[in-house]
Amino acid sequence: ASIFPGQAWQVLPRLPPVFCSMLACALAVAVERRGFGGGKIPLVYMSLVAVTLDLGELIAELAFLMAVSWWRAVVAAVLLKLTLISLLLLIGESVLRLNWLKEGVCRSTLRLWVYSHRLARDLMVSSLIFCAMLPFVLFDRMRFASC
Repeated sequence: ASIFPGQAWQVLPRLPPVFCSMLACALAVAVERRGFGGGKIPLVYMSLVAVTLDLGELIAELAFLMAVSWWRAVVAAVLLKLTLISLLLLIGESVLRLNWLKEGVCRSTLRLWVYSHRLARDLMVSSLIFCAMLPFVLFDRMRFASC
């Protein structure tokens, strides 16, 4: 008797959550090439879509571990998945930099996927810095207004 039928519970925690975001980038490239919607999709929107899909895929793949309250396994799987995403982003940047893919759909999809993830990381870091500095700026503003 096993907790989960089949072998999916053994494989899913080891897969990087990149399939949905890569598919979304491929669809965005196809839409841009066909000329639907008046041109290019803004990179900010694609970065939000890619990160949301990655998080959704991560939660969906780990739902069965969370259902049985294997929290240490969930933490380990999340760390593994984030490390794999970082590795795949590094490989994608290297492939783009070395021009291993000629101009086409695959290169455009990979470029959009890498750029959207890097922009999302930059947005998260900037937001963290902004939120950390905001109380000090507001305090200084109130101090300046009162003097």
